[in-house]
This record gives sequence, structure tokens and C-alpha cells, in this order.
Amino acid sequence: MLMPLPTGETVLESRRSYHHCTWIPSANPPHFSLFSSFPHSNACHLPYPSGGKDSTLALLHTLALGHDVVALANLHPFDASDAGANGETDHLVSPDPDLAEEKEDQDHNGDLDSHMIQTVASEAVHLLARAADLPLYRRKTRGRAVCKTQDYVSPSPGARGVNVDEAVLAHDDAGIEVEIDEVEDLFQLLKSARDATRADAVCSGAILSNYQRVRVEEVCSRLNLTPIAPLWRRHAHDPALVLDELDAAGVDAVLVKVASMGLSRRFLGRTVSSLKPLLRRAAQLYQINPAGEGGEYETFTLDCPLFRKQRIELTRTATVPPDALDDPLLAPTAHLQIIEARLVDRDESSDDLGRLDALRNVAREVWDEVTAMWDGSSSDDAAATSGGVEGAAAEVAAGANSSALTREVPVVSETGDVVSAACVPATLFEAHERTDEIEEEVRRALGVLVAHLDLLKAPCSSVSLVHLYISSMSDFSRINAAYEKMWGVGPPARVTVQLPLQGGRVHMDATITVEGIMRDALHVQGISYWAPANIGPYSQAVATGPILYLAGQIPLVPHTMSLPTSCESPADLSSIQVHSRLALRNVAAVVDAMGGVLKDDAVGAVAWVANEDHLGSVRRDFEALMRDRPYPIPVIYLVAGALPRGAMAEWELVCINRRYQKTEKNEDEDEDEVSPAIVEESELGERTFRK
Repeated sequence: MLMPLPTGETVLESRRSYHHCTWIPSANPPHFSLFSSFPHSNACHLPYPSGGKDSTLALLHTLALGHDVVALANLHPFDASDAGANGETDHLVSPDPDLAEEKEDQDHNGDLDSHMIQTVASEAVHLLARAADLPLYRRKTRGRAVCKTQDYVSPSPGARGVNVDEAVLAHDDAGIEVEIDEVEDLFQLLKSARDATRADAVCSGAILSNYQRVRVEEVCSRLNLTPIAPLWRRHAHDPALVLDELDAAGVDAVLVKVASMGLSRRFLGRTVSSLKPLLRRAAQLYQINPAGEGGEYETFTLDCPLFRKQRIELTRTATVPPDALDDPLLAPTAHLQIIEARLVDRDESSDDLGRLDALRNVAREVWDEVTAMWDGSSSDDAAATSGGVEGAAAEVAAGANSSALTREVPVVSETGDVVSAACVPATLFEAHERTDEIEEEVRRALGVLVAHLDLLKAPCSSVSLVHLYISSMSDFSRINAAYEKMWGVGPPARVTVQLPLQGGRVHMDATITVEGIMRDALHVQGISYWAPANIGPYSQAVATGPILYLAGQIPLVPHTMSLPTSCESPADLSSIQVHSRLALRNVAAVVDAMGGVLKDDAVGAVAWVANEDHLGSVRRDFEALMRDRPYPIPVIYLVAGALPRGAMAEWELVCINRRYQKTEKNEDEDEDEVSPAIVEESELGERTFRK
């Protein structure tokens, strides 16, 4: 039976459970789901998918990791014909297909051309939810981006999270009209879904788009939801592997929009799997992303292991615009409008459980990467539990462990454009000035930093790296809460260790760049396979001119955000080797995200250990990792009283910034000429190209 496609806000009232947890997926790009933050936590997850391949694959990954979905959430087009309609999602609409529902008059034909969300095929998202037997929360949007910079900044505090129905404008605190960004529609959607389901996390299908990731993380931060992005930077160096992973996971998706050179309107309605050779070829010729992460094309999922007994079948579609050019050389833009669709029975032979089990093996890749980094290494001391560090390094390490860190006065040193400032408040040495509130000590230390910045006439954004020394890790959460109030978007990288301090419980020093050099901060809060999300108000890396400053990395397993257990880590490695190598693997992932290579770009390192007996093992591991470098890297090995999360090792490194070098080089060189392409007809009747 054909089903008319509904357009109003919908919540399907069914529910399914996986692995005794709870989730909420959403149905529009970027793709998100609500779910519990960690496996088997008895919390709730909310996916926010577009119905496309990436949101579906991300959802399957989170299921494979043991999370549960409780609902889907979807933003869909807001038309002129909707004027006066309520845009809220707090009411339920029966999923009964026999109910007559108003057909939406789509002046835009379903495509808002938004940078943030996919609206093409949104008219069929309700079928995706019905096939998955999941509730669906929806909200209308006009898809307008007011803030178009990479870092999202709301127009005004008074306009954040406003209830916007048909209105395009809101009023800020001063009563001035401001246009509402589509991100605020996302805020309202996820807020309604969170309140209705008590979900505590959102799943996103973002792979490389910082624009989308930053906005999702900003909304999640305001709603106290944990952002999870299983695909973030997955196959970053070969995006075509995402297409292979879709096949392995059993995701059957069709193209519903094309907007790139090398793609034709005749691709619309065809499966991603059948187009893989052509997408790979177009990527070679025109440097497009074969996975469509750059907006080259959009998709809609017809079948996947999430679906229970039925899959989606498109029975009537139309190409929009109907007279769209069919010449891939002209980068035609066209999309598929779904007029009629239905649910049909799935193939009973589908091995859904086997496909999910295969995805669970992805969690082992982090250890494969650790093994590969030390492949052929002669540093095999798994049985060693002690070892010394010769020379001055041993003296430094022993000194850090046995005596208190003391600075009599604040110290500033300057080298070129870089200033290092010790922020130890002098008042802390005066007995009558001391306070029992550790938050006050943090504020005083930050006050000294602000004084340094004022003298240098430098903004807070000029701080690239902070070393935070605390007397007890038990105060870590309170210190974090006070510390984060200093920083806005893109906070500095940070290294936190416990040391025996004198004159207070919080000391810090900061590295400041005083001149107006380009600054780029990597501040990822979403949980993924890539690298640990921030566990505090800091960036994983800050690039300032030619220098890349990296935050201290401890051995957290990225997709669980916990220290490795003995059952998951390699059996042939000692505990300290597991901790040290996993921390360095995380450092390498961050350097890679900033366009570099750890082994080639590192120029200095500091290794912190919580036990002096582990110094030898950590040193041998690092020397083995860097064995092929033509020159040695200066390294300091230090012993801390304790490290965050009870880690055995923490690594901090400074690297060269390759992106800065490329920028400098490009300014001096002309762009290479691009050779013309020759048009050919493929065996499939589609046009392909070669140089």
C-alpha cells in the first residue's frame, strides 16, 4: 500500500531496545542520535540523522558499541504555506498510515541548500523511523545560517534558544531585532526530544566537517548532552573506504542530490554501492570527496540492520529541476523529490547480527594503530617494571618527585614573539591572604595571567598553552569549573599534573604569542574512534604561526573515554607500555588532524609518569618510536605525584605547524596549471572523465 508522505511534527510511539540501554537517533543532516554516553550506563541516546548514509552508519557504530537508541530527531523545511503553524514538537501524531495528513506545499521542493542540515528527502524520514520502530521528533526550519564562521557565535544571548515558530526574527536583550540561525532550531528540537526522553547524548554522522561538528557540540554543551561522532576523521586519508564500510555494514542508500563536477543527474535514485567506481574516479579527476563529505551529493537510506522487518521502497519520484543540465562538466545541481514511497518486507536472509558484530571489531583498530606505530621496534621490555634515566634527566625527575615546586615571584621570559609567564599569585605566599576556597586560588592565578596579558596588550586568545599544576587530583573538577570561566571559543591547550606545591594548591604557567599571528585551535568535544574528547576546558591542539602546541594526552581509549582494561589491551605489553603507547597514539592522531606527522614534526617532548620505576620503560618506548629520525628530539622525563584519571603516563609535545609552512609556500609559488579533461561514455551509460 502506498503511503502519503507526512510533513508535520511527528513522534512515532513505538520503541525498541538494544543491549539494555536507550538511544535517540535523529533524521536530518548533520546526522545525530540521542543515546547514553557510555555503554551499559542505563542512560539514553538521541540520534539526529538526516536519513542519509552517514547518520545511519554512525548509528550502527554506536549500537555496535553497546549504546541504545530511544528516538530519532529531524529538522525539515518550513514553507510560506506554514505561516502561523506551530513549530514545536511537544505533541504526538499517530503513525497510522491510513490517517489523512496534509501534503506540504514545497515551494523550495524540499532543498533548503543549508550548510548545516540536509532537507532533501525529509518527506520520507517518517518511513525510516517506522522501519526502525523508533519514535521520531521533528521541527520545522528555514535553514538559514546567520553565523557563517567556523566557530558558532549566537547573535545575542537574548536570542539563544528562542522559541521560533513562523518568526524569522527575535529580539536581543537590547530589544533589537536579530535574525535567527538554523542552529537555534536544532537547539529547540533536541531540547524537546531530550526533555521527553531523558536522553543524555547525541550521535552525529559528521566525518570531516568542522562547521557541522562545532555547531552540534555547541548545542550539546548548552543542553548538557554528550556529543558522539563515531565517524569523525574515520578514513580521513582515504574517504572512499567509507563506501566500503557502508557495504560491509549492510547500508543500502541511494543518491537524492548531486552538486559537483563529475556527477550527473542520472546518478539520482541509484545506490551508492553501484556508483562506487564512478565516485572514486570523479574523486581522482576533480578532487571531490568520494564519500560526499564536501556536499558533493546527498543520500537516503532504504535498508540497514537497524530496520526490523521492513525496508523502504521509493515508488514515485521526480527530478528537480526537471530541466536540470545533464553535463557533469558543468557541476549540475539537482535533487530527487520523493512523491510516494512505501515499506516492503525485508530479505529474511539478511545477517544483521553478523554485520553489527563486524562493526564491533572496529574498536580493536586503536590497538592495531598502537602496534603499527612500534612495528619492528626493539623496545620489548614487557617484563621490565623498573629502569633508570641517566644523567640530568634522572636528577630532574627525582627532584620533581621529592621536593615541592616553588616560585618566589611571578616570572616572565620572552623569546621573539613568544612569552612564557608563570602565574603564581604573590599573595598566596602571605599567610593572612590565603583562602580555604580553591576556586579563589584559581581566580587569583588567572588574575595574574590577565595582568600579564594587559601589560602585553594581548587578548586571551593569544594564550596557546597552559601548564596547570595542582596539589591534589581530588580538586580537579572544582578547579576545572573555575578555570573554564576564563576562556571562550578555542581555549588554549593544557597539561595538568599533580605536584607537591608550596604557597597554594594551584600554580600555572602560560605560553603567549604577543603578535597577531594566525591561530588555529582544535577543540573537539565529541566522542569518536579518533582521539579522546576534551575532559576539560582546553583544546587538543593550538597552532600559532609555525608552532603547534599539543595538550597533554593520557591513555584514554577514545570511544569509551576510559583507561584501557587488561582484557582489551595487548597481552604482550606491560601496563606502563600500554599507557605510554596509547597516549602517544592519541598524540599522533591529534597531530594528523592538524595536517602533520608525529614522527616527522615533533621538536620537543615532556613525559610525565606517576611512578619513578616506569621512567626507563617510557624512555625506551619513545626512543624506539623515533628511531628513524635523522636527529634526536629533546625530551624531559618527569615524575608527578598523580596524573588525571589515575593514568600512569602523560605525554606533551611541541611540533612544527605544517599548515603554516604550506601557507608561506603558497604565497611564493604560482598555482599549477590544471590539464583539461576528456569526456568519455562509460559502459554504464554514464559520463566519466580522464585527463
